[in-house]
Amino acid sequence: MIAYKPFPGDKTLGIVDKFRDKLDIEIIIQNEGYFEEALNLIYRNADGDLLITTDDDAIPELDWVRKHI
Repeated sequence: MIAYKPFPGDKTLGIVDKFRDKLDIEIIIQNEGYFEEALNLIYRNADGDLLITTDDDAIPELDWVRKHI
């Protein structure tokens, strides 16, 4: 799931489209707010048993998912 806040010149959707056939990706449009609002959108729309998040300017460790599980 991607909380996406569009802005002029952004290429996010073009990059995401390259992975749609490999990953189950859902995009939620964020119309206002910052990081906290993005998290709230994700929390309201997620329905999985495990939820971990990262930000577009973060570089998680290679085993960050395993560490959270």
